[in-house]
Amino acid sequence: FYERIDWINRDKHIVEVTNGTLTVTTVPSPNYLGCCDQLDPLRQWIAQSHPKVPDKKVVVFYTRGDKETGMRNEDNKHGRVLDPLLEKVLLDHIRLKILQYNRTEEVVIFDGKDNGKTMS
Repeated sequence: FYERIDWINRDKHIVEVTNGTLTVTTVPSPNYLGCCDQLDPLRQWIAQSHPKVPDKKVVVFYTRGDKETGMRNEDNKHGRVLDPLLEKVLLDHIRLKILQYNRTEEVVIFDGKDNGKTMS
C-alpha cells in the first residue's frame, strides 16, 4: 500500500503522471504537515483505497533519537529529543497498557531510518 504513495520534496522536481492521479498538498506557514486539513486529500484517498489490514498489527513509537544508542540522531537538527530514561519509561508504559488491555500488538520503534540510512 505504501508503495503507491510518492513523497516529493519541495524543490524543482517535475512530475509526470502517466497512469493515475496526482494530488498536491502544500503547507502554509506557520502550520505544519500533519496538522488539520493539509493531509485531508491523503486521508480521503486512504479511506477510499481500503488498504489491506495486516495480519499482525503494531504500535509505532517514533523516537527522535537513534533507536540503537538513544542519542540524538545526526539528522535531528532541532534537538528536540526525549531523555533516554524518559523514553524508556514511556515505552514500558505503552507495553504495560498493551498487556493490561489484552492486546496483541508489538511495539515497533521507528527512528526515520531504514537499514541505518535516513529515509527521505
